Formats: sequence, C-alpha cells, structure tokens
Amino acid sequence: MSEKTFKIRVKKGDIEIEIQGTEEFVNTKFNELKEELEYPIERVEAVEPVGESVSIPELPDTLPSFLAQKGNPTPFPDITMVYAYWLYYKEKIDPFNAKDIEKCYDNARIRKSANIPRDLSRCVGKGFLIPLKEKKEGQLAYRLSKDGEKFVERLGIAKS
Repeated sequence: MSEKTFKIRVKKGDIEIEIQGTEEFVNTKFNELKEELEYPIERVEAVEPVGESVSIPELPDTLPSFLAQKGNPTPFPDITMVYAYWLYYKEKIDPFNAKDIEKCYDNARIRKSANIPRDLSRCVGKGFLIPLKEKKEGQLAYRLSKDGEKFVERLGIAKS
C-alpha cells in the first residue's frame, strides 16, 4: 500500500530540518517543531508532494499474527520492538509509553515482561527507540527510530 508523500524543509541558522511523510504527519511534526523553537523560523519551503515513494508496510490484521510473522521473538526487548512497530504502523500511536506496550501484551495474550520500562531502556540503548522530553499520560514517551524499524523488518527473515 502506497500513499502520496509530502516533504517540508525548515531552515534556522545553520540547521536545516526536512520532514517527509503523509501530509497529516508532515503538518503535525512541523507544528510541533514550531512550538519547540524559541526563535522565529527563517525560511520554510512549502509542503509539497514528492511522489509515491513511501510504502507503508502491509501488516496482518492481528497482533498475534504479526508476532508469528516475526518469528515469535522471545527476548522481551525484541517483543517490545515488535509492539512499537505495530503501534506506529497499525494502531497509528506515536508517541507511545509503557502502558501502550502493556496493552499489546494483553492483546497478544502472551506472558508479560516483568519490567517493561527496563525493556524500553534496553531498546533505547540499542538506538531502536528515541526517548522524548514530553511525557504521555504521565509516563516516559518513546518514538520508533529508523534503526528500530529496520530491526523489526529483519526479524523472522530466515538467514541463509
């Protein structure tokens, strides 16, 4: 499944930031960025379609099916990464917190990790998750990194 991709480039001094994704995603991230900046933005190039280059992964209908597709990983940090990917692409939850991961365990009907915050910290340490400054529902919030996406996409692929 492919959606039209939009891109916006913001320049502030020596820093240039480019945001690419769906139109809604680009506008949301741009507004968040504007709120975080203390100084006015010097130059903004308009939101523009850049083609249909981004493909959103086709995921199974259920979380247990997705876990099976990924080889039913057993280390809790790996399971956490599968859940983070599911939350982002299937549930459209971004950012997420430990409570969201706990709900995934409930939905998948598998034994929960005894220490979800520890699992999240390990994923951050590997560069698979990005911890955010703002909290979500009073808990630390996280975002899936590109390295984390690649990690999950490689899970379940037989090595030859």
